[in-house]
Amino acid sequence: MGKYKILGILILLIVVVILGLPFINGEANRKPSISSSQVNFNSTEDIQRYLGDIIKLEDLTKEEVSKTIKALPNLDWDKLVKDNGKKFKKNFVEWLSQNEIEDVEETTALIGVLNKFSKKDYVKITEVLADKFIEDKTTFIKALTIKKSYLKELGYAFHFLELYERDGLYLADDFEEILNSEELTKAEKSIGFEFVDIIATCET
Repeated sequence: MGKYKILGILILLIVVVILGLPFINGEANRKPSISSSQVNFNSTEDIQRYLGDIIKLEDLTKEEVSKTIKALPNLDWDKLVKDNGKKFKKNFVEWLSQNEIEDVEETTALIGVLNKFSKKDYVKITEVLADKFIEDKTTFIKALTIKKSYLKELGYAFHFLELYERDGLYLADDFEEILNSEELTKAEKSIGFEFVDIIATCET
């Protein structure tokens, strides 16, 4: 009887270990294998090499985050997925959503990598960009003017996020803000008007 009891305990322990391995491995995968001091954030090559670890670091400065975001269009995204696994893009989007997009260059860079994502990750990226549009239309429109080939695509994406159905967001207010902006050029205002019209009506 004692032998069966010991055997049962051993089987139970084996099951616990097997079931626990994914969680142990998952925790290990979430921990960076480098520190921020080991990365040259002025080097696209370093950001390419370490991005999988960079997005796990919790002590990045705003400047380091900014340089990482600005490097995004110059990275080999197929290689990033190959080197960091299938969940890399999902993990990257989660990291991105926890950081603020600050200026025109960062916003331009993020727009420029939009087509590297699909499905849920794509939606989350557009939500990050939509937040920037709501928070700072001038910066967003300047970036969109640089990346105006994305005008329709982002307009449709924002439309399906139902931006103008949110409390406190009104098409007329945005038109007026763009019209009266002293920071936007005539060309940028034209892009801004066209963009908000697409968001509101989903027409071209």
